[in-house]
Order: sequence, then structure tokens, then C-alpha cells
Amino acid sequence: MPNIMIDNHFHGGGGLSNDSVADRFIKNKTDGLAALDIALAPHKKSGTKYHILSLVTSSRDKLLMRVAALSEISRQRDDILGIHLEANFISPLYKGAHNIKYLSNPDIAFVKDLIDTGDGQIAQITLAPELDGGIKAIEYIKSRQIVASIGHTDANYEQTWQALESGASNFTHLFNAMGGINHRQPGPIMAARDWYKKGNRLTVEIINDGWHIADSVVKLAFDLFSDYKTEQTAVALVTDAMEATGMPDGNYKIGDLPVLVKNRKAKINNTDTIAGSTLTLGAAAQRAKKLGLSEKVIKNSLSKKILVD
Repeated sequence: MPNIMIDNHFHGGGGLSNDSVADRFIKNKTDGLAALDIALAPHKKSGTKYHILSLVTSSRDKLLMRVAALSEISRQRDDILGIHLEANFISPLYKGAHNIKYLSNPDIAFVKDLIDTGDGQIAQITLAPELDGGIKAIEYIKSRQIVASIGHTDANYEQTWQALESGASNFTHLFNAMGGINHRQPGPIMAARDWYKKGNRLTVEIINDGWHIADSVVKLAFDLFSDYKTEQTAVALVTDAMEATGMPDGNYKIGDLPVLVKNRKAKINNTDTIAGSTLTLGAAAQRAKKLGLSEKVIKNSLSKKILVD
């Protein structure tokens, strides 16, 4: 296991989400900071040193308030590397565990408000580039030195390629919440692979919990996005962990949606929709090792901070 592990996509743990941490901080800053320590505890125990705090879709006003709260927290703590907005600008066709009523096309004015409210702490914004305004939003996000990440998307190969040319530089949980690889419609995954093989800087998030992605596909991801001669990789192992991480099975929430966790698998109540994970990076590292991946490649995938190109 590497000395430094960075979780670029993390929603919570210990019974608390980043959204609820923000809400508590708004009411009482001391209580909010204590709540973050609770949420981080199972991840710190597994060896993760740094986190980017991910927020899910919510109303505009609530999202802005939460960004302001987490921005203030991020500026106070060396172990927090910023904020990830996995929120609002995603495809309703691949919404996953996001409330459809809050989804919208990327709106530059709202994107600007979010970034300005973040006061330099927004690290990454996930969006679906095929939505109206998606490409312009990517260009604007990059111009603000923030990672534009492709995710929760129905984009085809050509639309994904255009997004990459426009400045997108990461894929939010690759394979999940996007089209797969088809022999006639290669889709976003193959666009990512071809972009990477051309020597462009890119990161692709992988959730290695044995549930989001089959083990054989995890190995395929490393094969597609790694150079085994140099042992460098574009893969960034992430948790996408929700508030039930480190907690018993039972009833939880993601955003304002109810979640049932059973046998450590989180799903939106009464559906088969995955609602984040209960994974830690320490567990992801051990699973990767058991898959026979190079230890140096694993280390590089765990210590990678997703950066703007």
C-alpha cells in the first residue's frame, strides 16, 4: 500500500454524507467540523490521507450553500483537497442515484456562481457533454482551472471526443453511468482509450469494490489505460463511498433519496440502482493486489490527484 492515498471521489462514511456535513456546518461550524471527522474516520482508518469532498445533485440554492460551507472547511484543512460537484448537469438517462427533479442542462451563469462561491476550492465538476450547453460549460470550467469530468452521460464516441478536445480531462467512475463498448458504437470508453493512447493527459476513475465493475473489467481498465513498461497509469482508484461506509447494513440516504444497504451493497430503495459504495481505498488496494496487478501501477492509481489538463 502506498504512503499517500488520495480519494478523488468520496461522498461520506460513518453515517454522514458531505451534504449533511455541510448542512451541519451551516448551522454550527464546530459541529460541522466534528461531523466531517466522523465521515472521514473509516477512510482514514483504511489509510487514505487526502480527500476531495463530493456533493450530489440538489436544488440550486441548497447546492450553493453547501459549496460555500465545504469551501470554508476545505480552506481550513490540509487533508481536504477541494470539492467535486457530481451534481445537476448530468443526463437523466444515466442519473444513477441522483434526484431527477434537480437535473438541468449546463447553465454557464449557474456554473459561474458555483465556482465563484467555491472561492478557489472547486476541484472537479462532472457533467454530461451531450446536453445543451455541455461543450461550452467544459470550455468555461477548464478556463477556471477546474477539472471538467465526463460522467453520467449518454454521449457517443464523437460527442465524447469533442468534449475531450474542448478540455475535459477525467471520466467519473468509468463504465458506470455511461454507455458501454459496442462493436459498432464504441461509445465514451473507447473515446477515452483512443484519447489516452494519443499521449493526452487523462484520468479515469474506477470503483474497485467487486460490485460496480466485474473483476475482469477492472483488469481491462488497467490494460486500456496503463503503460506496463513505465508502470504509469491513467486509472485513479476511487471509492464513490456514501454515508454507510464503516456502518452496519440498514437504511441510509444519498442526497434526499432513501437507500437500503444490504450485504454492504447500497441501492436506492425498491430499485436495482446502485447508490454509491461502502468501499474504502484500503480495501480497493487489497482487491487490486489480489487481481494480480503490478504493485507500482496500483500505487500510482491510489496516489493520483486528478488535475486539469
